[in-house]
Amino acid sequence: MATNIEKFKASTASLNEQARQAFIAEFGAVPEYVWRIGGAGLNYDPEKWFVNYVSYRYAGAGEVGLWFAKRPSREQVSEIERVAAGPIELERVSLHVYKKNSSTACKPSDLSEAKTWSLSAEVSAARAQELRDIYIPKEGQFCCRYCGKATDEGAKITSTIIARQYPGMRKSFDYCSARCGSYDQMAHEG
Repeated sequence: MATNIEKFKASTASLNEQARQAFIAEFGAVPEYVWRIGGAGLNYDPEKWFVNYVSYRYAGAGEVGLWFAKRPSREQVSEIERVAAGPIELERVSLHVYKKNSSTACKPSDLSEAKTWSLSAEVSAARAQELRDIYIPKEGQFCCRYCGKATDEGAKITSTIIARQYPGMRKSFDYCSARCGSYDQMAHEG
C-alpha cells in the first residue's frame, strides 16, 4: 500500500513526463538551450539560457495549489491523480531554464511567438534589432519617460508629474504623447 506522499510524487512525475511528451510533440524535441532577449540594460542582446527540465503547472492562476507542509491529504492526492489522468493542456507546460545565477521558466507559447523567447539565435537576433530600432534613441531623438520608445525631438511633450517623492512635489519629464504623460501621472498616484 503506497502512502499519500508516494502517490502524490508518482502522479507528479507522470504529469511532468506527459508535459515533456506534449512539448516534444509540439516542437520536435526538448532543446538543449533557448534564447531570450535581454532588456534595455543589456542593449536588447539575445542571451543563451540552458534548459533544465520540463514540468506541468497543475494549479493555474486563481486555483488552489496542491502544496502541502509535511504530507498531502487524501483530497490533494485524488486531485493530482485526476489531473494526471486527464488531457495535457499545452499552456500549462513550463520549460525551466537557467544561466549563471538565474533561473526562470517559459511557456511554449512564448517560444512559438518568439517575442522574447526563441529556439533560434537568428530569430532572436532579428527581434532584438527590431527592439533596438524602437527603444534606443538615434541622433535627434529622445526616450519617452513612460513607454521608453525613441521619438523625434519635434514630437516631445513636456509634462509635470505631481508626486511626493520629488522636491517641491513636482517634476517635469519628456514624453512622446500626452497619453504617456497622463499614464505616468496615474502610475505615480498609485
